[in-house]
Amino acid sequence: MRADLDILQVVQDVDWVVGSFIASPSGELLVYLMPEEFGEDELGRTASRLASIVRCAELCGLDVDQCDFSFSRYQLVVSRCAAGMLAVLVEAPVSRRALSMAARLVLEELPALTAALSARAAQLGLAARGLAPVPGASPPR
Repeated sequence: MRADLDILQVVQDVDWVVGSFIASPSGELLVYLMPEEFGEDELGRTASRLASIVRCAELCGLDVDQCDFSFSRYQLVVSRCAAGMLAVLVEAPVSRRALSMAARLVLEELPALTAALSARAAQLGLAARGLAPVPGASPPR
């Protein structure tokens, strides 16, 4: 699979997944595939807060590869690798096994995706934001 083609669709195909987004290790929102009710500003703040939570955990000597946050009727499942983090918004009946397999596939592609986004940003003269459209997903504006 090409890193910049439908990377979030792999996760979206799991039953009970509401949406997902990818952020850089520093918490910058890179791409997302979420319902319209979840605005870009909110997703950006969420990505930034997730990065802060991870940094705090690491300062306390905890190694965070995956964590879950529960709120309302949803859960936010966050998986990390050196290239960034994948956040998946799910409803409770989601198959954790299927979600875990899909997340592993996305995390394997994440280094290539972030490299492609950075290269496109450089071509477009954008600061190191690494923003570029991903078919089937929405880049931040």
